[in-house]
Amino acid sequence: MTQESFSPLSRRLILNAIDTPIANKLSEVLIMPEVGSTNDELWQRFNNGLRLPTVCLAETQTAGRGRRGDQWQSPAVGNLYLSLFWPHCADEPRHGLSIAVGISLINTLKHYGINQLRLKWPNDVLFNRQKLAGILVESRFNTKQYTVVGIGLNFKLPISSQQLIQQPSTSL
Repeated sequence: MTQESFSPLSRRLILNAIDTPIANKLSEVLIMPEVGSTNDELWQRFNNGLRLPTVCLAETQTAGRGRRGDQWQSPAVGNLYLSLFWPHCADEPRHGLSIAVGISLINTLKHYGINQLRLKWPNDVLFNRQKLAGILVESRFNTKQYTVVGIGLNFKLPISSQQLIQQPSTSL
């Protein structure tokens, strides 16, 4: 893995990278310089009436979080902070969703030549036994089920942030 310079998120490049069938299902793609948490941003919008599939990406998170409320280190520019809001029927199973997302993330990274990856139950992607990415799945129910899937992927995590993480971590 190499350290290269990164530029801020490009709306044009992101929209061009989304497959057309998927893009057609999205109501909105939010690209924000800063949020508390991409998951929380989508839940706040849900509380204000959001009911259609929406993606939120951010340059930085001031209150990023992981499973069990652990803080997710989210320094500015160089990492991926992404959440997807998805409504679906309440009776559709979602068991194992974090595992499925993790496997998809691993397959995507392998497609780009990044190997030596493995899934750590239930929501981490490891590279050489060090945390590279985390997945946070949250749901709310009423007549429908609403799910937010958050992904944090370390592209360029500073050493100072790595030292704050409770387990060995790495970047692409």
